[in-house]
Amino acid sequence: MNADQDHATDPVRKEVIANLAAQPLGDGTVADLALPGEFLGRVADRVLRSSFEERFRAVVADGATPSPVSEQSGAPGIVAPMVVGRGRVSDSLAQARRDLREECPRLRNFTAPTGNTYAEGARATVADSPTPEVSRIVRQGLARDGLLATLVHAIAALKQTQAVHGNGVAVHLRHAGMPVDLLSHFAVGAAAASGSDILHYIVDRLTAGDAPGSLASNLSATPMTFRQCGEDRFEASTESGDADLEMVRLQATGTGYWGGVGAGGSLDVIRQMVSHLPDVEFLVSIEESHADAFRRVASGWALGRPDRLRIIPESLTVAQWAQDNGKAGAVEGRGGPQRAVLVPRYASRGEERSIHVPGESLLADGLRDAGLVVRHSPLLFQGGNTLVIREGATGKRVVITGEAEVYRNIGLGLSREQAAEALRIEFGADRIEVLPAASFHIDFELSVHTSGRETVVLMNDSAAATALVLSAGLGVLQRSGILNAAQARRAREDLVAERAAGFLSVVGGAVYARRDESGRWSESFANLFAAGKADSGMGNFQRFMLSMDLVAGAAARSGALDPRGLPPSDAAYLRSFERRDSDRTAIRARCEELGWRVVAVPGLSEEAKSLCPINGVRDRTRFLMPAYGGLYAPLDAAAGSVVRRALGPAVTVLPVLCGESQRRSGGVHCAASAFSGLSSGGLGRVGA
Repeated sequence: MNADQDHATDPVRKEVIANLAAQPLGDGTVADLALPGEFLGRVADRVLRSSFEERFRAVVADGATPSPVSEQSGAPGIVAPMVVGRGRVSDSLAQARRDLREECPRLRNFTAPTGNTYAEGARATVADSPTPEVSRIVRQGLARDGLLATLVHAIAALKQTQAVHGNGVAVHLRHAGMPVDLLSHFAVGAAAASGSDILHYIVDRLTAGDAPGSLASNLSATPMTFRQCGEDRFEASTESGDADLEMVRLQATGTGYWGGVGAGGSLDVIRQMVSHLPDVEFLVSIEESHADAFRRVASGWALGRPDRLRIIPESLTVAQWAQDNGKAGAVEGRGGPQRAVLVPRYASRGEERSIHVPGESLLADGLRDAGLVVRHSPLLFQGGNTLVIREGATGKRVVITGEAEVYRNIGLGLSREQAAEALRIEFGADRIEVLPAASFHIDFELSVHTSGRETVVLMNDSAAATALVLSAGLGVLQRSGILNAAQARRAREDLVAERAAGFLSVVGGAVYARRDESGRWSESFANLFAAGKADSGMGNFQRFMLSMDLVAGAAARSGALDPRGLPPSDAAYLRSFERRDSDRTAIRARCEELGWRVVAVPGLSEEAKSLCPINGVRDRTRFLMPAYGGLYAPLDAAAGSVVRRALGPAVTVLPVLCGESQRRSGGVHCAASAFSGLSSGGLGRVGA
C-alpha cells in the first residue's frame, strides 16, 4: 500500500464522512458544527472499523453456553456502608427531569437542570419564541461565525419581526438556542461588563443604523476573558502521581458480579479498588432500586468503618463511567480547601455529536448532597478525554485533552483558541495540550506520571500486544486440533520473524474455514478461546481477529500483502489503521518535543476490543493498572513488567481485573474519578 496515497479520495470513507455530517442535530445537522475534515475523518475511521467488525467478525449464538448471570456475593453485616441522605427537589423540577431523554439537545445552549432551579436552556417554551429564521441563524452561525457575530445577525433578524428592547431580547435569544450565558466573558463598548451590557450595546448600535455585517465583523475581534464558574478558584486533581489519593468517586451499574468474580464488571472493579486502597474513602452513585442490595454486598468487604464507603442513591439510570460526568478537584473556600467536582454544561456521550445522558447529569445533585462542592461549568467536556498532570521539569499544571472537547465548545460559539483557553482556565491549569483523537478518549492513548523532575508517558505498544495475543490464540488453535503441531510451529516461526503473509495463510486459512455459509463463526468456536468461567471466549476471539487484521494492515503498508484485490470496504478498513498509527506517531512526537519520556507498554486501544493497561489510576506510591486476565494474562504480565520498570521501585503496580469493563470500551481510569492533594495543600500553585 502506498503510504502517500490520498486517502481523502477513498469513496467508502468519503461516504461515511458525508453520512456523519448529515446526522440530525437538534433542528439541523452535524454539518452545522463546521467540524474540521481531519477530525470527521478520524471519527469516520472508527465507524468504518465498527461497521466492518459487525459485518465480517460476527459470532452467532448456538446454545453453547447460557447467558451470563449476575451473581450475588458478600457476607452480610460486617461493616455496612453509609447511605447518603438526599434533599428533596420541587415537583416541577422532578417532572422536568422525568421528561428528559437521552438525545441530542434541540437547542445548542441546553444546560442540564441540576440544583433546585431550571438552568438556562433546560426548557424551551412556545411563548415568546423567535422566528424560525433567528433559530436558523443561531444554529448555523455559532460554530462558523462565532458567538458575537452570530449574536449580531440574530438580533438584526429579530428586530425585523418585532420590537426588541431591554432585557427582553435575552429571552428571545435563549429560546433560539443562543448561549447568552457565555456573553459575560466578553466586554464590548465603553462600559460593557456583562452579557446584558453586550445585548444592549448591539441593540443600540443596530438601532443607530450600524450595518449588521460591519458590526459583526468588528465584534468578532473582541477578546474573550474567560473566568471560572463560581466564586472560589477550582483546581482539578492531578493524575500524574504527584499527590496522595484521598477519595475515589465511582458508579455502580448493579449489584452482581456480571460474568463472575474476576470478570471485571462494574461491581468487581469497585470491590478490587476498595481492597487495593485501604486508606482511601469511596463515594458510589447507584440507581436507588439497587442501593439496598449493593449495601448488603459491600458489607462483606473489608471497609474498616462505615463512612469509608458512602452510597448515593439516584432516581435515574447510572452508567459505570464516573470520569466522564465530572472532574474531581478542590476549591479554596473560606474555611480552607474543599473537595469539589467540576461538571460539564451537560453530561454527554458521543464524539461528533454530544448526546445528553440525563442520569449522568443529574447525579451531580447527589454529589452535592454528599458534601462535595459542585461547580456547573458553562463548557462542554467529557472527563475521560481530559487529563490534568503536573509536569516534572517545570512543576506546571497541564491539562491534556483530545481535540473533540475543543470542538464541542466551538459549537457553542467559541473559536478554537478561546475554547482551549477556557478549558485550561476552568480546570485550573497553567497550560493546555490539545492532541489528535487517535482514540475516542485520550486516556486510552496515554497515561502521564511524574517522578521527580521527569515526566514519563505510558503509551500502548500495539505491535507487542498483537504478538502476545496471536501467540495465545495459536495455543488455543493447537490445543483444539484446528492446527496440527507442524502448522502451529510454522505459524509461530512466521510470527516471530514477522512474515505476515505466511502467518496469515496458515492461521487465517484455518480460522476462516470455521465460518458458516453466511460468513459467521459459532459461539461454540469462539468459546474455545475462553480460559476459565470468568473469561469471555467471544471477547477473546474478537481480540484475536483484531490482531490478525492489524498484522494484515501492517503487511499491506509494507508491501508484503497486495491490497488491490480487496473489496473497497476491506481496503478502507485496513487503511484506517494506517491513519490512526500516524496520529499516534504525532502524539508521541509531541510528548517527546515537550521533553517527556515515552515508554511503550504492550496494549491495544480499540474501544470494545481494547487491551489497555495504561488506562489506570495513580498516586505517589501506587498505580492501579487495568488487567484483562484469562487467556491474555501473559499480556497483563508483560505490561506490568514494563510499567514497573518505567515507574521505578517506589511505585507498586496493582492489577485490577477489568475485562468486562474493557469489553464495554472502558477501564479503571474511565470508571474512577480520584481526588488527591487536598490534605497536602494542593491548591494555590497555578503559575508556580
